[in-house]
This record gives sequence, C-alpha cells and structure tokens, in this order.
Amino acid sequence: ASAAQAVVPPLNAEWEIDRFQWPLAVLDLLATQKADFESVANHLHTAIRKGLRTIAITSAERGVGKSTTCLSLAAILAN
Repeated sequence: ASAAQAVVPPLNAEWEIDRFQWPLAVLDLLATQKADFESVANHLHTAIRKGLRTIAITSAERGVGKSTTCLSLAAILAN
C-alpha cells in the first residue's frame, strides 16, 4: 500500500462472551439518537482508513454518560 493508503491490520478478539445484553440506557439512547451515532461511526470509519488508532471519550465529571456513549457507539460500529 502507498503512504496515502493506511493498511488496517485485522482485529483479533482478546476474549469472547457467550451472550451480551445492552443496558437499557444504551437501547433508549439509540432509539432516539441512532442517526447521530451512525454519523459519528461514519466519520470514525473514514478516520480509521486514514490511520486513526485511538479515540477518547472523556469528561471532568462523573455520571455524565461516558460509558453509555461508548457502549452506544460500540453497538453502532458492531453492526
């Protein structure tokens, strides 16, 4: 691949689970804001193709939805 085309290595699962249930807060958020998360996912896919390897979801406060945001984004990216 040329320098302009980043090669994305395959992902290898570190661990597997038999089943997973999305938290209700995630399901509720995606029921009302799914298009917004899909838009972010599209931007992330583009950034990954350009070489992005790390993202951060952060806040100075507890309880403002960082984990819910991460899980919601993961749900969209998984599909």
